[in-house]
Amino acid sequence: MEYTLDKATAISKVSDEVFTLTSDETYWNFTSAFGGWLSAGTLKALQSRADFRGEVTSLNFTFISAVTAKTITLYINLLQRRRTMDFWRVTARDDESDGKVLFAADIISGMRRESELTYNADMPACKPLEESTRLEPNPIAPRWIKLFDLYLGEGVPFTKNETGRSILHIREADGRPFDAQAIVAFVDTPMPRTFFLEEGLRLASTLSMSTHIYATEADIAEVGTDYLRLVADCATVSHSLYNQECRLFRQDGLLLATSYQTAFFK
Repeated sequence: MEYTLDKATAISKVSDEVFTLTSDETYWNFTSAFGGWLSAGTLKALQSRADFRGEVTSLNFTFISAVTAKTITLYINLLQRRRTMDFWRVTARDDESDGKVLFAADIISGMRRESELTYNADMPACKPLEESTRLEPNPIAPRWIKLFDLYLGEGVPFTKNETGRSILHIREADGRPFDAQAIVAFVDTPMPRTFFLEEGLRLASTLSMSTHIYATEADIAEVGTDYLRLVADCATVSHSLYNQECRLFRQDGLLLATSYQTAFFK
């Protein structure tokens, strides 16, 4: 079976360092592409390189312009190869029109090593899945919302909550097995923190997003098609900017990944 995310991130190889990604409006927010889809497509292109090795540990995206181009050209450069770590830079351009840079990403991949020292933050409690609120497609929801099974276990949107925290139960709606590409898409699914800090609708746009994957591919594969718990919080809102901090947990409490965003709002 070919899953929705895999079809939507189909890439074409132009050369060893250049790939193209065709825009799929299924994964748009309203009038431009969803950052989680862009991250997944970028990761897929990087992993398609013949010289890619190891597992991705860190992805740092800077979103420069809203992405509406039909075809995105990804230029992937290996900045440096160390003994166990590789440092990459990806630049995305709209080469079919003005050639402007749409976004850029610095990505680290490498070979993971075992350590005797381990620590795992506790997974916050929330309403169980059966008592949580299912998030359904609606006129003010992004187009991609129907592609995920999303249940809100903490937080009431469009209301002034005590904090900016929300907790989601999340999985792919079509049963796609979980992997690193899903991680970078999942961590961008929480609503803007502004939705939980005041009444009414105040939209926001992401400027930067940094995602860090701590689990091994084997840890991630154990998720299968189960629900994950995605905790999103906010530490500050100031000068039309806010931050968003996410933690993605497996059902047994293993922390798989974290993500940090800075976004602006009007």
